[in-house]
Amino acid sequence: MSIATIIKNEILDDRLKGNCCKKAFLSAVMRGAGNLKLTKHGLGIIIQHSNQLLVEKCAGFIISLTGSSPDITQKTKHQGLGDRCVFELSLDENSSENLLSDIGITCGTLSLTDYLPLDLLKTDCCKKAYLQGLFVSAGSLTIADDNGTSKSSGYLLEIILVDDAISNAILSLMNDLGLHLKHRTKRRHSIIYSKSSQIISDFFAFIGAGSGYFALQDVIISRNCKNNITRKVNWEMANLDRSMAASQKQLKAIMLIDSKIGIRNLDAALRDVAFARIENPSATATELLSRIKNQPTMSALHHRMRKLIEMADEFNN
Repeated sequence: MSIATIIKNEILDDRLKGNCCKKAFLSAVMRGAGNLKLTKHGLGIIIQHSNQLLVEKCAGFIISLTGSSPDITQKTKHQGLGDRCVFELSLDENSSENLLSDIGITCGTLSLTDYLPLDLLKTDCCKKAYLQGLFVSAGSLTIADDNGTSKSSGYLLEIILVDDAISNAILSLMNDLGLHLKHRTKRRHSIIYSKSSQIISDFFAFIGAGSGYFALQDVIISRNCKNNITRKVNWEMANLDRSMAASQKQLKAIMLIDSKIGIRNLDAALRDVAFARIENPSATATELLSRIKNQPTMSALHHRMRKLIEMADEFNN
């Protein structure tokens, strides 16, 4: 089960008790998955979603708030790559009129709002309910795999809406809560998003998705450990490559000196270093130090190696 599914199931299991929270939740769902049907008698409500539990939860809230029972039907939605099963909640215009006004979707008989119902978002519990409804109806969480098959990387939280004005109002609400998500428009969709694992974690913590939050933390910690190990291995391999390259350069210089004047004709300090390198061609500088008679300091070792290379360069010139 994906972390996004865990979070959505956790949200749908959360029992909102206050009418204000139920209205906030419904208001967000209408922005994320709702439509209005216009008839000669007014506006009716339609909520369409593939998650049956979400549709049933909305139906329960509507019954609690209005006393009217919406119709729920299962439909097949045709898409380019196949058919998808969706569940549709439908509430007639007579029962919808007051509810649409109460949840801040309309401000008159046929006048739609392009702002948030701030009267419903005065408390943290109502803000939490609103963001819950928003994520469960229009949100997604993508965590790129670690096997290199995905073009994306890291984490991506998206909430896809159709109205830039509403998206900007939601961003303002989130900013007030310390949740600094971003906004972009793509293919006529208004997208609220974040690629920051910290911001995504904070968002799920605020909406009360504890199990999902800790599941995400497990992924983040595991990846951080893996990345730290990878960086350490890469660092060690790079050091090894540099050490091997230096060793080969030193050996080449020493062999040239031997062919020109003979290593035994060098002064004692250079002679000891040269013989140690010939006898230990792959040793690191630290390992080489322990194998030199009258062990020099590391600085002295590097100085003597540079001296041998400079001497070889003079022969080449």
